Amino acid sequence: MKLKKLLAPLLIVLLLAACKTSDKLALKLNYEKGKKYYYTSTSEQTTDQTFMGQSISNTSKTVTGYIYEIVDINADGNYVVKITYDKVESSRSKETAKSPLPDDFLKGFTFDMVVTPKGKVKEIKGMDKIMDKAMAAAMPDSTNDPAAQAAMQPVLDAVKKQYNDKNMGAMMEQMTNYFPEGDVEVGDTWDNTATLNMFISMKIASTYKVTDVKDNIVKMDVDSKITTGDGPGIMGMKMSVEGTQKGTMEIDSKTGLVVKSVTNQDMEGKVDMMGMSMPMKIKSTTTVEAKEMK
Repeated sequence: MKLKKLLAPLLIVLLLAACKTSDKLALKLNYEKGKKYYYTSTSEQTTDQTFMGQSISNTSKTVTGYIYEIVDINADGNYVVKITYDKVESSRSKETAKSPLPDDFLKGFTFDMVVTPKGKVKEIKGMDKIMDKAMAAAMPDSTNDPAAQAAMQPVLDAVKKQYNDKNMGAMMEQMTNYFPEGDVEVGDTWDNTATLNMFISMKIASTYKVTDVKDNIVKMDVDSKITTGDGPGIMGMKMSVEGTQKGTMEIDSKTGLVVKSVTNQDMEGKVDMMGMSMPMKIKSTTTVEAKEMK
């Protein structure tokens, strides 16, 4: 009788353990065709440079809004996404640093992206049209001047070469490629390394950690180290930087979408140009939020 009394609680514990569901999550993109999301990205940046013994400081703020539409799921199970720029608003502390492009020149422009459920960007289409418009807007007075056009052409070619579909795909992976290989739970960590090749070759080595899961929202801490190699540069100018990037992310576990992220970046480096080296420090905070459009 005593043995039965001892075994009964043990059996209950074993049964409960067998029935217990796993707390691990299989994080991935799980888009639904036809859904639209509105992303707002707000970036605030302070840049301190030293040029010919003079210290120059500039602060800027850029707010970008774009529509993220799931237009199809192809035969390979990858998602076809159309991204449409809705607004770009910018302000700077110094007018001399103001972009020659009007804030709204991108409004209405679209490009297409094919992305896998694990967030790898397979294809980007449409950047050539955006770059053509950007170049025309940047120098409207010189487009009909053959001499000015000839002088500017090397710059235009270099810029378009960097902002091509392939390089833009690597940039877009920053907002989709953050998933682990296997299932995870609170406390788990994993690493991911991204390489960007624009005017500089930048390597971002990140460690992600799941800190909380509640109401289908997965919260994560992100800690990254940024380094640069020998980038292609442009027109004799080269930039090298290194630093850290720390922040948080909130992911909808049902769709895999980042609904909110906050990233703090702290970098130091230099710009080499015309035989001169200009030290610089860059601090920035970028906040990205997404909401489903009805």
